[in-house]
Amino acid sequence: MGNLKAFFTQFVSVIVFFSLFGEKKALGQGPTLQFQDLAIILPPSQDPAVTIAMQNSAHWKPVWSQEIETSFLKTSVGNALSAENEPKDWRLVAIRIVPCQPFGTVLAADTNVYCWPEIRLVWQPIIFGLHFSGRNTTQFADDRAIHVIYRPKVSGATTEFKTIFDKFEAVSKGSNFVPTSSDFVTFKKMQNTLSKLLIQSALELRDPSVKETSLSVKAERAETLDNSTQNVFFSKTNIFLNKWLGGQLPIALTAFSLPEGRDAPMLDEWVFVSFEVNQKGNLTLAPEAIHSTKDGRPLVRMPNPSIGSQLREDPSLYDWISATTSDAADSAEVIASSLIWTKNDPTVKKLVVDRTKILVPNTTCASCHKLSDTKFNFHNLSYFEDQSVNISPRTENDVKLDLKWVQEYLK
Repeated sequence: MGNLKAFFTQFVSVIVFFSLFGEKKALGQGPTLQFQDLAIILPPSQDPAVTIAMQNSAHWKPVWSQEIETSFLKTSVGNALSAENEPKDWRLVAIRIVPCQPFGTVLAADTNVYCWPEIRLVWQPIIFGLHFSGRNTTQFADDRAIHVIYRPKVSGATTEFKTIFDKFEAVSKGSNFVPTSSDFVTFKKMQNTLSKLLIQSALELRDPSVKETSLSVKAERAETLDNSTQNVFFSKTNIFLNKWLGGQLPIALTAFSLPEGRDAPMLDEWVFVSFEVNQKGNLTLAPEAIHSTKDGRPLVRMPNPSIGSQLREDPSLYDWISATTSDAADSAEVIASSLIWTKNDPTVKKLVVDRTKILVPNTTCASCHKLSDTKFNFHNLSYFEDQSVNISPRTENDVKLDLKWVQEYLK
């Protein structure tokens, strides 16, 4: 969701007390990591004990709501967020725990090496007992969501390591710099240490009564569906969030929304906006671009906010492609990495769902969000109207790659 290139120049500290983990078994000797360990989906509930509400969360700043609404005002969304939703409607619907998220723009840099742990929170408004346009719903998820992205790091990292990290990040974005063997050893040691701690924390969320096979199902977290385990699970989840994100600022925040009306097929337009987070915790619009998979340079600058529909991208992109000043090779690369033309969609979709072929900065916001089989459903890991949770092919494949990375690269 959105081009994250400019966001990854920041570090977000999370204090990790190694002593809390004691003598843990090596990952290979413990339980096998499952889908639900890394994609935690929280079912909507009216019970405050099993709800992480935005307005009561230590991981949400009220000013962010104002800044996001302001960014939408001059778009087709207008004031839809405040017109259709109250602060009490917003809740945490999903948590993505990523053992090692690629942080670059070029595929030549091994994404299994040039990566860092990441935590993503997905917030969405859910309304209970909504009646509109002849529809009576028990619960209804409005067609908008906010993703807040954190990149944790081990507390006490030295200036030397920060310099090494910057080198790796530069290589992942097209720099010709070649890290030394010593740099690789230092970077990999810190990367593995933090990834192991994050995964161990994720595994500690499990309830002993839940079978491991239940956690492999691509659905809501198993513990949340049982009255005997859900309260303890939410208590553990809050502890997990406080430990890893407490007092910290995200590296990026992105949001998308349907305009007012709650009729996706009729409106068929979603507005995407992405933000950087400054040291004071305020949001500023981030520079947006589609970057080359070959050398990392921006091929085309994108507006922010931008728009997309089921079959179309932002109009500015078509203007750029048709402009006589646009480079033919650059245009071809953009067309090959974004869902711009319907006739190319089947081929391009196979690439966009696979982060080993297309990274987030190599495509458009809309392209990453219209991959689901259900038409007019732009949700990657959140709810669509009164239907069950939607897990997009891109998200599903990302989790598979995460599980593979843990097995093959985490030593």
